[in-house]
Amino acid sequence: MNIYYDIKQITEIPLTDNSYYLYVLENYPQKNIKIGKSRNPKQRMASLSGSNNGGNVISRVIIFPPTYIPFLERMIQNHFHRFRLGRTEYFSGITFEEALNFVTGVYDSNDYQTTNQRYKNKNK
Repeated sequence: MNIYYDIKQITEIPLTDNSYYLYVLENYPQKNIKIGKSRNPKQRMASLSGSNNGGNVISRVIIFPPTYIPFLERMIQNHFHRFRLGRTEYFSGITFEEALNFVTGVYDSNDYQTTNQRYKNKNK
């Protein structure tokens, strides 16, 4: 996983297979958290920066390694459902660190590793 404080520094390459990057970002000044996915995180962050946030800026973003689990983003968003802002992928009332710790725990779990490998093999 990589954390960025400047989206111009993002180094993840665009994906062309059935995987995607999961990301957690924090905007400024509200400090709302967005949990999303993208095959091209540099392009996605550029599209979100200064827009969709009411003119706010992305203060930091963490990008996790590619995953093949198609429902992982939704599962993680559902974990924080009580903090969701309307029907968006933004959350308020949780910190960047709380989201980071939860997602890291998911990625580090044996269940995730096994399931991700199965989806990867299935998509070959």
